[in-house]
Formats: sequence, structure tokens, C-alpha cells
Amino acid sequence: MTQAKLTRNIAKILLIQMLLWMMGVGIVFLTDTQPVRATGEKMVLLWDTALGGAVPTGWTNASATYGGYFLRGDSAANAGGTGGGSHTHTAGTVAVTESTSGTNYQRKGAVNNMSPATHNHTGSFGTFSMDATTALPTYRNLIAITYDSGIPTTLPQYAIALFDGSLGAGFSSYSSQNGYMIRIDSTSGTSVIATTHTHTNLTIVTSGGSKTYSGLTSGGTAAPTQAHTHSYGPATSPASTDHTPLHTEVILGSVTNSGGTAIPVGMIAMFNGDPNIDSSGWSIISDGGGEAFYQVYMEGAASYATGQGNATHYHALSVASGTPSGTTSLGTGVPSYSIATSNHTHTISGNFSTENNTPPYINVVVAKKQTVLGITAPTSVTLTSGSPGTTQDTTFGTGEKVIVTDGGSGWSLTVSIENMLRSGGTNIPNANVKLRKDGNVGVSDTYTIWSGTYTNVTETNATESLDVTRTVGVRSSGTNGDSTEVRPSIQMTIPETQLVGTYAGSILFTVV
Repeated sequence: MTQAKLTRNIAKILLIQMLLWMMGVGIVFLTDTQPVRATGEKMVLLWDTALGGAVPTGWTNASATYGGYFLRGDSAANAGGTGGGSHTHTAGTVAVTESTSGTNYQRKGAVNNMSPATHNHTGSFGTFSMDATTALPTYRNLIAITYDSGIPTTLPQYAIALFDGSLGAGFSSYSSQNGYMIRIDSTSGTSVIATTHTHTNLTIVTSGGSKTYSGLTSGGTAAPTQAHTHSYGPATSPASTDHTPLHTEVILGSVTNSGGTAIPVGMIAMFNGDPNIDSSGWSIISDGGGEAFYQVYMEGAASYATGQGNATHYHALSVASGTPSGTTSLGTGVPSYSIATSNHTHTISGNFSTENNTPPYINVVVAKKQTVLGITAPTSVTLTSGSPGTTQDTTFGTGEKVIVTDGGSGWSLTVSIENMLRSGGTNIPNANVKLRKDGNVGVSDTYTIWSGTYTNVTETNATESLDVTRTVGVRSSGTNGDSTEVRPSIQMTIPETQLVGTYAGSILFTVV
């Protein structure tokens, strides 16, 4: 919450020609700009020793926490897939295709009267196995550094941050990471290029093949084929489709100023907690609901792009089986037999099971620096003079605007009396001081006069006493950095029995 305090000074009430007048009512505005800081969360940036050598003072090489893992955005930090990313596959849709020739023969009657008889191997495989492997995407190692005291105000030279557009002031392009996923290690610079992978020791043994046939002639009877199996492997599986996981391509920039630089609006950083709890102007962009960094990894690139990579991968297979085992030779006598020959094969084809593209990762909260929601006000406003028993309206002048700077999410502007109007031991009741609104924003304003950027701003049509907090106006949504200006109208009814004196008090404008 950002507050701008307004101290209202009431000028002297003078007795002129036996009439009691209230003169020169003034309001002085004091602005409080210090955010309430929280503890616990720390900013996480990147570091390359080839740029700047040792990690700077005040920052820690966080390899003990992040080393060996890919950084992945999420709504909460530090959880992740901490294994080696090893995986294997099941048979999926892989099956044996029925033979069409050279398969098995029918023996009919007591003579060698043979003809082809096709068959297949149905059901699950007798054996399907392969070695597990780790499918790491193309990556380059960087060092993760965390700020020892939470969130800094100045970033050190050579620190590397993320951007989704133009680099902020004090940054230059860091292109060494372009085309590489961000993986953290205790040392920087090592890179690996890998987009597909295989599994070794792929072994397939078909189920037993048997099938009965009818319509045999010359005294033959229906009989089963000789039970047999086929083997494939041990072999190496085909290369998979691209196993690069879902990621956002992000622009990297490094701090160039020798004295460091302030955090620019638009910079993207990572955190080990929620950076918004200290009201420092960070907007989380890894919090679900379509956010660009939610449960995705990060890759350096020359331009920003979301929705890259794939969540899963599989391997396709199309090979000839080995020759059968468990066949028999043609015999003599009756009944007839349909038996498998020793030289036939089948086609084994289909896709192995679909598995996740998930390298070892650890979650970070990803947030973008926004313009801090803020408010400024004039140094003083003089209210209209009036005598006891009268009601006076004062609309702030053209140079007396209350200005709200949008933090990117809209706001609500309220006003309340902080200290009663008082002169010695007497006061003007808070209920006698009112905010006057006309319900018009940017169209024929009479009382609350809006200017600047007032898209999506609304107000009610009411005159409300300030004995409780009142809403000046609400902006449902806005653009980061937009400035909306308002010249409020204050109405004051001076009690008929009000004593002569100098009155002073304060009111408070608050924007959240």
C-alpha cells in the first residue's frame, strides 16, 4: 500500500464587521515513499565467471541449492524433480504385424501337400525391456547467485538478468546463452548439445504364435500352428522425437556499469520466495493462469518467445523380427498339421510409450519489475472561505492534482480524515467535511475532475462525509506506469456556533 499524507491547515477566522468568517483553509501534502520490507525471499540472478570472475560481495554462489538442475518457473519455489531425470518406456502401441508370405505351411493328409498359411502373434509381448537413460536437452551452465539480504536496490556489474523486450538501462546483451537452456552448476560455461536420444539393450520377444485353420482338404483336420516366438535385440532404440522440454525463450542481459545499476522497470528476475510480499513492485509471471513462465524452463535467445518445446516424447519402431524359435519340421501321417517354417519373420512396429520431457529441475518464482504503485499530491490547497452556518465547496485547482501512478494492475483511491480539524479545544466534526463526486470520469466533470490516463476509471455519484474512509475512484485494470490525475472537491459545512480560531487537521489519500 502506498500512502500520501495531506496535512490541512486552517487559516485564521477573522471577525470582520461583526461577521464571523472562516478564511484561507489550506491543505499540505506529505508523501511517504518507504515500502514496508519483508524478510525471507531472496533474488536469484545468473553469473558467468568469464565476464566478471568471482561472485561479488553481498551475493552467494548458490550451487549448493541449484547446482545440477535446470531452473523452472512456478508459483512456489524450491520444490522440483531432484532425481537424475532417468526414464524408460513401455511397449506403448508397438505390435507384431501379421505375415503375408513365407510364414508357415499346412500339411494335408499323408502327403506333403503344403500351402502358405499366415498368422500373427497377439497379446502382450513375452519380453519388452530397455535400459533407462537421461534425456537432457541442449544446455549451457551458468552460476546462480542469490542476494544475501533479500532484494537489492543496486545490481552488481556483470550480474545477468532476464528480459522479454528491450534491455533496461545499464545492461548489454549476453548472447553466449542463446540457443541453450539455462542449467545451474558451480562453474559456468560448459555446454551440451542434445535434442534426441536412444535407449540401449532394447529387447523384444514376441508372445507364442498359434492359430487354427479350417477348410483343410484330403482328409486334413483343423490344427494349431506350431507354437513359436520371435526375438529382436538386444539393440539400440531409434532416436526419439525432439525431447526439448516446454520452455520460454528469454533475452539475457548483463550489467555493464562498473558501479552497478538500479533495477530497471521491465527486468525479470527469479526469487526463492514471493517478491510481492515486500510491496516492492514485482509482478509474478510464473503463477499459473497462462503466465509465460509457469512450469516451463528457460532458454537464452535473441528474441522473446513463449510456448516452445514439447511436454512429452516417444520413439517409433519399425523393424523385422528375428527368425522363429520353437518350430518343427514336416512330419508324416495323419492328422494334418499347420506348422511354422524356420525362416519366416514379422514386422514389429508402432510407438513406444509417451514419456515426459523432464530434466532434473528446481522451481523458482519468476517476477517482472513493475512501476511501483504510487501517489503524489500538491504541497498545499486553499479551501474556500465561509462564515458559520454556510456550506462551501472547493475543487482543487489545475496545479493541485492528486496523481496516481499505476503499477500495472489497476488501483483503488480512497480518502479519510486522519486528524480532526481543531483549534485549541474545539473542532469541526468529521461528518461536516465531505467528498463530492459527480459520477462522471472524463465527461463533463464538475467535482472530481479526472485527467491524464483515466481508461477503466469509475466513481460513484455521491457526496459522502469523511467520518469514514471513502472511495474517490477505482481503476479496474491499467498499464504499468500510466498516470491518472484527479482534482477532488471537498465540501465543508461550518457549524453556526463555531468559535473563532485557527483550525488545523489532516486527511489521508491512500491508493492500493
